[in-house]
This record gives sequence, C-alpha cells and structure tokens, in this order.
Amino acid sequence: EQDGILWLALSASGIEFTFTGTKVSVTIVGDTMISSGKDKQARFAVYIDGERTLDTQVDAAEKTYEIFSADEAKETTVTIIKLSEAAESTFGIKSIDVTGSEIAPTAEKELKIEFIGDSITCGYGVDDEDRDHHFSTSTEDATRAYAYKTAKLLDADYSLVSYSGHGIISGYTDSGKKVTS
Repeated sequence: EQDGILWLALSASGIEFTFTGTKVSVTIVGDTMISSGKDKQARFAVYIDGERTLDTQVDAAEKTYEIFSADEAKETTVTIIKLSEAAESTFGIKSIDVTGSEIAPTAEKELKIEFIGDSITCGYGVDDEDRDHHFSTSTEDATRAYAYKTAKLLDADYSLVSYSGHGIISGYTDSGKKVTS
C-alpha cells in the first residue's frame, strides 16, 4: 500500500471480498508501463462468484470499471487478481465503490502454500498459440499455471513468488551456458 493505493505486483496477487448489494466499481491505476503496449502492460481479471467476468490489460493512468451490477441486492464474492508477473508491470487499486453493504474480506483458508518459481509458475505464454513467440504480458496467465491450480484444488490460500528467467542454478540463457547473476 502506498498513498492509499493497493499495488499488485506478483503473479496471481489480488484481493477478494464479499458484500450484499447491487453494484461494484473499481478504480485501477497503471504504472509507467501503460504506454509500452500489450507486451508490457499489467494484465488482470475479475471474478464474480468464481466466474471470470473481465480479463484486460491496464492501458490508462487511471480507469474505473463497473465490475458488477444487479437489479436486486444479492450476496456476491468479488475477486480481482493480477494475471501477469511482477518483472514487467504492476497496477494499483485506488478505490472500490459498492452500492449496498460494506465489503468484507473473505475468510482465510485453513491451508496456506507458498510457491517459489520461474516462468512456469508465472504462466508464461499459456495463452499464446505459438510457443516460439517472445514474452508478452498479454499471453501470460498465472491462474492457468500449476501452482495456482494446485492451491485452488486444495482450497488453500497461496503466495506465488515467481519471475520468468530466474532459475535456481541458472537464469534464462539461449546459449546453454550458466547465467549465475
């Protein structure tokens, strides 16, 4: 948190809350990568009651999204999650506005898992039909990677600490030689 904005950086970082009401909007702020194009802009998703309803990239310094609307008040769970990794971009949640009851964080889960990984954990390229394409945040989705899926299957809270190209023995190399830096 910085200056009243909650910044999301790591893969699959996010927030989840419940409320009873008819409308939710969220104001998102972008970092310096907003002018860098789809290969570098942060990608995020919104889930309403477990169903993905928005999948987009942060392309503006500040933008408000109406992420839920209903004619009658109902109890709703909202999840906002960063799909791309920290090495390229971040985004901030400036405000959440609801029409209805106050928001409340969802309950912590009994099981907690921390994953430490590289591009496989970040979901590098999982949405790209051509495996030979270079890195792009637009084709990265940590929720389609094994770590996130494992946490969901085990009904666990999770932490993903992962960066593409950062291996334990060597960083990424196309020459076959170790890159220990």
